[in-house]
Amino acid sequence: MAQTKKDSTKSTLQSAGEKIGDVLSKAKDSIVAFGGTVATRSKEMMDVAKLNAQKAKLTDEIDESYRAIGKATYASGRLKKDLAEHGDRIKSNEEELKKIEQEIERVKSEADDEAADKMDRAKEKASETGTAAKKAGGNTKKAAQKTASSAKTAARKTGSETKTAARKTGSAVKTAAKKTGTATKTAAKKSASAAKTAAKKSTAAAKKAANS
Repeated sequence: MAQTKKDSTKSTLQSAGEKIGDVLSKAKDSIVAFGGTVATRSKEMMDVAKLNAQKAKLTDEIDESYRAIGKATYASGRLKKDLAEHGDRIKSNEEELKKIEQEIERVKSEADDEAADKMDRAKEKASETGTAAKKAGGNTKKAAQKTASSAKTAARKTGSETKTAARKTGSAVKTAAKKTGTATKTAAKKSASAAKTAAKKSTAAAKKAANS
């Protein structure tokens, strides 16, 4: 039974492989055929493009020839009755064309002048702004220098006052210490003198008592 199942699986895989091979083969044939079609179509498009270019060139040459004939005929002044209307139209259009060209030049000139004026005004404004900036910078620098100078002066004054106060305090402390020392010495001397006096009195009293 296991062998049968194994053979069945193998058969299924072979069948699937064959189907995949057929699909790939058909896909390859389709790609080759499509490539050939594209190549043929591209060649046809290139041929058509070349023919269109030749057609456009010939058409331009024909139109140029027509224009040359028309200009020569118009310049000769010998226009037949059926062409006189076209000649009048050309003359009228040429006059109108000159007016339009003059108007174009006028507008361009005004635009150039206006642009030049705007440029000059912009330069003036930039110059004014630069001057104002320099002035503001100078004022700021002066103010900073003045502030720094005032701070230094105040610091020096404060330092001097502090030193003076310290000196006064030191002098007062020394004076007080001297006074305290003097008072202490005086008190000590008085105490010693009183003690001596009391001792003498005690000794005299003792002698007197002994003699009695």
